[in-house]
Amino acid sequence: MLPILIQIANSVVQGFTILVDWFKQANVYFYAHFGLFGQIAFIFVLFYLIFLILSRVLKASLDVVFYVVIPSVILSFLTTFILPYAFVTVLPFCVGLLIVVNIIRS
Repeated sequence: MLPILIQIANSVVQGFTILVDWFKQANVYFYAHFGLFGQIAFIFVLFYLIFLILSRVLKASLDVVFYVVIPSVILSFLTTFILPYAFVTVLPFCVGLLIVVNIIRS
């Protein structure tokens, strides 16, 4: 298990190094062709795009937590009092049910 995780981590780090090298080359390109203000504009646009992507990922993660995880845990807990099933037995059904409900709702 550990060698697989090391391989995955190495591939992720390699992908990030390729991305960082591309940003370095783009930074040098913008400085060489557009000067200091072009480089500053490139950095602003780059940080804005990174901020946009991270904010969308954070919003999606919080939507999943607030609309699927927390209600499914509460629903599973309440269902264990009504049905003779254990919490861990009911939880996958409740998660699937709330995912379908949220897909239909949106």
